[in-house]
Amino acid sequence: MKKVKKVFGYILLIGCILFGLVLILVVLEVIPQIQYELSKSKSEGIGFLFGNVVGILFFVLLLVYFSKLALRLIKPNVMPEETIEDIGNH
Repeated sequence: MKKVKKVFGYILLIGCILFGLVLILVVLEVIPQIQYELSKSKSEGIGFLFGNVVGILFFVLLLVYFSKLALRLIKPNVMPEETIEDIGNH
């Protein structure tokens, strides 16, 4: 089960990296569109800007959550070590 979790964690991490790159490209593509919409009509431009910002923030939060989940799956479980006082008491 540990190996399956690690493999799934690595797959999820690779997916997050690829999704992050796509998100950066989308942001770079949307910036000129927002400028065009704001110059065309203020009310439509503000709605377009707000919708894109909300969508991008949603996907950034999703990306952060899945990357933390992937790192948690990859991280090995650390067994608690016994202290010196516990060794003599057994």
